[in-house]
Amino acid sequence: MRLTHFSGKIFQIYFKGRIDLKEGYLRNRTNGGDGPKGQIRNKTSTETKSKISASLRGHKHSDETKRKISEIQIGKKRPMSEETKRKLSASHIGRTHSKETKEKMSTKRIGKPLSASAKEKLSKFWAGKTRSKETKEKISKANKGRSCSEETKRKISNTQKGNIMSGESKKKMSEIQKGHIVSEETRQKISMANKGKIRSEETRQKMRDVKKKGETSPFISKSV
Repeated sequence: MRLTHFSGKIFQIYFKGRIDLKEGYLRNRTNGGDGPKGQIRNKTSTETKSKISASLRGHKHSDETKRKISEIQIGKKRPMSEETKRKLSASHIGRTHSKETKEKMSTKRIGKPLSASAKEKLSKFWAGKTRSKETKEKISKANKGRSCSEETKRKISNTQKGNIMSGESKKKMSEIQKGHIVSEETRQKISMANKGKIRSEETRQKMRDVKKKGETSPFISKSV
């Protein structure tokens, strides 16, 4: 990922810590991005920015440096200021991760469960937001051919237990499934998964009602 000089400085100061605040070993007196104090600085030209970016490209911390940064951060809670967040956000606008970077990020996250706090933040972030049709198509293409592990399936099942789907959600699922043909292989899998399961009288009555109305189940569509 390319970083300009100042956004790179903000990143380094945040993770390595300032010695004056007893957060690390850097001697910087600010959180970065505002240039030297008391000095008039001309605006950095696009050419200079490109040179700085090129010089930083491919730079990697040694294992020893990574270890030091990790040790400094242990047990610390240093939330970014709103100003720092704004600067970092502005420096990354319009940038996209390369395929290689995405794969590295994905590999790094494997086996790392989200904390309850992180889940809550994500839930608040996505509340009331809807994905565009284009985004949905991209997600659909990315997930084609993928299958969940048995452990993942079990976790999903446990999280869904006791959840009651609203009438609106059922209607949306039904519309999505219209015209969809369930393959023979999928039918066999569903049949195997339901073997030995006992449906409650309430569930049976709902299924009978759906059948009487000639509606399609929101979970399994009729083949055409």
